[in-house]
Amino acid sequence: MKEILYQLAQQLTQYEITQDDAAEKITSLSTEPLEWNEVIQEISQQCQNKSFGNNLLFVIQKHSEILEKTEQLEKLELIYKQLENSNVYQGLSTLATTIGNLHRDTGSFEKAIPYFEVSRKMLQLLDEELLNSEDDEMTFVPSEDGMVAIEDTTVSSPISKMALPPVKLHQKSPEDTLALEKLEEQLQQARKHHDKITQNDLLVQMGEYHYRHKNLDKASNIWHECLMIAKEIEYTENIIQSYGNLGKVAIEHREMEEASSLLSFALEGLKTLKDYIPKVENIDKYKSIFHSAVTSCLSQSNFKKALYYTEWARRWLYSANIDDCEAIQYSSAPAELKGQYADLLQKNYSTYEQLLTMDGHFEQNVQTLKQNSPSLKQLRQQIAEHDPQWNERFGRDFNFDIPKLQQKIDSSTVLIEFLVTEKGMYVFMVDQNSIDAFLVPELTHQYLANLYEPILNIEKFLQLWSKWCIEKSYGSQESFQEISDKIGNYSWKNAYEAQNSWKVQLGLATKKIAESILPEIVSRIESRGNAINRLILVPEGALQLYPLHLMQIEGANFQVYLQDRYEVIYAPTAFTFSECAHSALNQEYKIVIAHCTQQNIPFMREEIRIMNRIWPGEINFQLGGNTTFENFKSNFKHASHIHLALHSNNTYPKVQDSSILLADSQVFIKDILGNIGENNINAITFSANERNIENLDNFGDLMGLHWALLKVGVKNVVSPMWTVPDIATFFVTEKFYNGLGQGLSPAMALQEAQNELRKMTISDIIERINLQQKLSNERGANWLSNLCQFLVDSDKVTFDDKKDAVATLQTNRNMIQFEGKPIKVRLSDFILDVNGAIPGEKEFKEKNFRPFSHPFYWGAFYCAGVGLTESYLGDEDSEEEYYEMAEAVAEEMIEEAHVAEEVTEDSYVEQNRDQKSPFDKVKIRATCPHCGTNIHCFLPMANKTAKCPRCKLKVKIPKREILLTEIAAGDPHSSVLLING
Repeated sequence: MKEILYQLAQQLTQYEITQDDAAEKITSLSTEPLEWNEVIQEISQQCQNKSFGNNLLFVIQKHSEILEKTEQLEKLELIYKQLENSNVYQGLSTLATTIGNLHRDTGSFEKAIPYFEVSRKMLQLLDEELLNSEDDEMTFVPSEDGMVAIEDTTVSSPISKMALPPVKLHQKSPEDTLALEKLEEQLQQARKHHDKITQNDLLVQMGEYHYRHKNLDKASNIWHECLMIAKEIEYTENIIQSYGNLGKVAIEHREMEEASSLLSFALEGLKTLKDYIPKVENIDKYKSIFHSAVTSCLSQSNFKKALYYTEWARRWLYSANIDDCEAIQYSSAPAELKGQYADLLQKNYSTYEQLLTMDGHFEQNVQTLKQNSPSLKQLRQQIAEHDPQWNERFGRDFNFDIPKLQQKIDSSTVLIEFLVTEKGMYVFMVDQNSIDAFLVPELTHQYLANLYEPILNIEKFLQLWSKWCIEKSYGSQESFQEISDKIGNYSWKNAYEAQNSWKVQLGLATKKIAESILPEIVSRIESRGNAINRLILVPEGALQLYPLHLMQIEGANFQVYLQDRYEVIYAPTAFTFSECAHSALNQEYKIVIAHCTQQNIPFMREEIRIMNRIWPGEINFQLGGNTTFENFKSNFKHASHIHLALHSNNTYPKVQDSSILLADSQVFIKDILGNIGENNINAITFSANERNIENLDNFGDLMGLHWALLKVGVKNVVSPMWTVPDIATFFVTEKFYNGLGQGLSPAMALQEAQNELRKMTISDIIERINLQQKLSNERGANWLSNLCQFLVDSDKVTFDDKKDAVATLQTNRNMIQFEGKPIKVRLSDFILDVNGAIPGEKEFKEKNFRPFSHPFYWGAFYCAGVGLTESYLGDEDSEEEYYEMAEAVAEEMIEEAHVAEEVTEDSYVEQNRDQKSPFDKVKIRATCPHCGTNIHCFLPMANKTAKCPRCKLKVKIPKREILLTEIAAGDPHSSVLLING
């Protein structure tokens, strides 16, 4: 068999057969044994000819597929060891990938990573070899999958094309050569004039040039020189960058310990960067250092340290653009100490700026910076001793206790953290006992940004359309025409068409992400057992643009949203989750409702009336001019819940620009961190939260406000991801606060509210609006009456009328009451069906039609925070014996339906899909009122009659709301008392 494989490799080398022919031949001879020991001994000699060697590795790997995986892995690793220093780059890349996949499939992810890195390195070496080749004429052509392929025009052969990732190819064009020559010329001039700042900047650029073209040794030498000069002249930015660049080179050379050391120096340097510049502008440049550090750690199977660097990167991103001179004013340290620190910082900023301009006091400036460094460090330490809270919120040090995080994660929870880089996305999965990770190479930052670009384009059109609607009625002809001209540049005729396109595009984009990550995530969750019913999602960067809780889990006969199977909580960082997880809820039920009347938000008056009706505790309204920053701060001292019916925005990529708009000011992240003290807020709810996406090219963050609020002690933040029709927000708000009033946690109350909204029929809506009319005054109820009439008799409204109403109201929250004046518009901003289209007359009259079933209406809302309390999910059953109520329910269902087949609790849930909830399988302790037996019942049994599994007498299971409250209360020592049947 060995000779046959050698012959096939030779035929491939001479283009006498194709790889498919060779594979078919090997398959037909699969029963023939291979002399593996002889092949392993001879492999080095046989691969001296690169072309033959690459083909030989292909046929050997193909034949190895008949072996058991463990034996296949053993044989291929022996071959790899013989060839790891050879130059058969293509064959080694494929071999390393195969070995990595085998390790991954057998659960040894830590062993797989180094082989994947080898594969990538081999491809880079192959790129360099191909691009520097002068013997063959190379032509670049697009391949069918969109990659860049290299075609060797000297040979006409069906296998002469090889697809390579486009980022690997850096062809040396004449322009590149000229650019390098220019840099070298400028460097000589800078050395001649002793301009070390310019020398340093030029060396950085030259190193990047050689790194891009895979001249790693050359790049390393240049960056070493750059580091020495930067240290000499105290050029902090380039010291950090040089260490980071040298770390990247070490990773390429597979020198991981050296890489870790260099990158740790770079990251330590980041702590002192703000001693020299007040705000960090080029975030991307420094984020890449964190990414390299994570890659280095994962290559060494150090998952904890990789997660630590991932979290540090997020903490640094949030604080990088906060000026310490401003931040120090928020400290409670002595004024004299704060003044000294601020003065010395300002002096350092000025000195560093002079240093970069190479003025006549260059040497003196260098000395000043060196002398100030220890003084600043000492002052920070003194401030930290006086005010630990300020240091924790604004300080430079980052201390993340990962074992403590794992202790805070109960047995039913998995925390999933994502790190998006230029080379792919790392996914960390953390539970009580373990941390693992995997790489999704296709989900790069650029890929996610490109995926969202069509959606962003639609959002820009909708913003213009909203302005157009206002200008049409209230603006000047000139301003109206200007916006009309801009709208004309888009392909959509109105907001209705654009909104439909938005839904489709976001759905497709979310589906693509789900296809890449969800199967692996679900598989790893299920491998942890059936106890997992809660996920903490920690998305990052461009991934925050997508509703991950709406990713769909697909099976053979079903398709469900992620949040239908699990309770889904978001967190801006794992660190903030560990800080606030499982803290006791405030039981006082004091809510503050803040509404700025200048920001005309429809349904606000209705929301206020709802609160008066359903909220069980004290309500404090702050309306109009009372929504000041001073009142905003005081709310945190007295309330248990805050409802913000005013505008806020999350800005991407400049997280520092995210803000809450009050009557007298904009509140930014630094204002929250600096002014809000310790508090006991269960939840803050944003009824209107908009995203301001400036560009997608840079790394950024959309959860800055959530991070700041959780950082100061708020336990949960509830807000929408996108602008939702106001009537949908109204219904979600009503049902959400009704759940809170019953004792549900914010996350649980939100998911229940979403489920109810999804199931609401036309009849339900008419009934609810009729009730609301009775609670409203004549003027406030006028438009509700019109809406109700619209639903009852749609024959009076034409299809075009519907489109016009949708186009106007879905994109303009101010049209109902602009400047306090009611506008006569047919209100149909919520009548789109599941497919995003307006239902026809016949369908719309159908009272069982569910107008809010599309996730556009209910899926925007999410909860960031802590989720359920620890006491329930963290406790195991007591030693007392509990009987399962599932069988009793099954018996009762059989009696009623006369079905002669066993019905289990699992099948009961499956048959009642409308009742699906991530809490369906949570065991609820109960007591039989007849015999006192301890019983376990489940949420899907709510409001049913069943038999006690012990005394066989009938008992009535309480309503769903009562069972949910029992789950939320989580007291393992109390139980629901079942009602006599």
